[in-house]
Amino acid sequence: RKVADSGRTVLCTIHQPSSDVFHLFDSLLLLKRGGETVYFGDLGHEGSKLIEYFEAIPGVPRIEEGYNPATWMLEVIGAGVAEPGGKQPDEEVDFVQVFNTSSSKKTLDEKLTEAGLFLPSQELQSLAYGKKRAASNATQLRFLLHRFFVIYWRTPSYNLTRLAISTLLGLLFGIVFLKADYTTYQGINSGLGMVFLSTVFIGTVALISGLPMIFEERASFYRERSSQTFNALWYFVGFTIVELPYVFMCSLLFTAVYYPMVGFVGFADAVFYGFNIGLMILFQAYLGQLLVFAFSSLELGSILGMLLNTISFMLMGFNPPADKIPHGYKWVHAIAPDRYSSEQSQAPPGGMASLDLSGYPLGCLPVKNAPPSVGEIPIKLYVEQIFGVKHDHIAQYVGIFIGMIVFCRICAALCMRYVNHQQR
Repeated sequence: RKVADSGRTVLCTIHQPSSDVFHLFDSLLLLKRGGETVYFGDLGHEGSKLIEYFEAIPGVPRIEEGYNPATWMLEVIGAGVAEPGGKQPDEEVDFVQVFNTSSSKKTLDEKLTEAGLFLPSQELQSLAYGKKRAASNATQLRFLLHRFFVIYWRTPSYNLTRLAISTLLGLLFGIVFLKADYTTYQGINSGLGMVFLSTVFIGTVALISGLPMIFEERASFYRERSSQTFNALWYFVGFTIVELPYVFMCSLLFTAVYYPMVGFVGFADAVFYGFNIGLMILFQAYLGQLLVFAFSSLELGSILGMLLNTISFMLMGFNPPADKIPHGYKWVHAIAPDRYSSEQSQAPPGGMASLDLSGYPLGCLPVKNAPPSVGEIPIKLYVEQIFGVKHDHIAQYVGIFIGMIVFCRICAALCMRYVNHQQR
């Protein structure tokens, strides 16, 4: 009612409402079964005009004092459920024919033929729009950003869940690898597996948890894109920006719990590790958006997302190690996103090599209890030879991974602009 009083038109479908609700409306289009019009016009104060119209028809019983006009009119035309003591309809009255011959119908027909409404008028200028959308680009972006941040804030089932899971994953991995020895052959492989699994797990959670949320918003996006309310570009920018604070909050919580518990030290290395985990979560969140806008159903997007992550998981270079991947699959290893995220965290002396060993760099220590096939080689050289992870290439790993995120966003932008899965 407040919206209507502000000058905007509100159109509602109602079915046998209470009298309090019915009295809120200004006018009514009453249809009988089959879609034929029985009444169309103003209701008047507490439905007075509607009551006068029907009571003027021969054979229609008068409404009792205090009776709900909505219930009464439906009983009159035979479209409602009669209450005890309610009036039964007169089946001999053709209410459609009565309306078609009424003065109200004649007035409506005359309005349709007035110049300037549905017919051109020489006295009125033709309506012309100077631009495609009424709001400026800055206004569209401001409104969409505000909307997205409000939606995310009011969706704890999505954001609080992933924040809690990030903390629990950090605690779980921290407990499992508490006081681990990373100088032995078994320990170094366990440590690399820990970094590998933690990266994959937190990324997978980001992908799966975000799909339903984005899918729900897709319907609104299609509706507002088709009506030219908002430019698809600003929807894209809004979806991009709103994820950032939540993604890096997840990364902060995970790193703050996990990093010291597993024996990693060094504030600078911790910041870089958290940044890398944040990039992984961000990539998976953006991948989820791409899948939602690229494919028709949530189920299909979920299956393809898990398929892509499984392939990347298997060929990222841990099991099997990079030097054992068959030659025919090397190209998949080269483009696996999980590879570059985990390698940033594994490359000595960053990530798992940031350990307090009396000031002696872990990467320079020999691998203890190594099999004869490995020999007594430094941990850094072992990681480089077996897993293909090189500290000198960290900047390259970061650059490639950021490039993959950008590529994912470009594909999402194209899908948002040109793909439409709306079935109407």
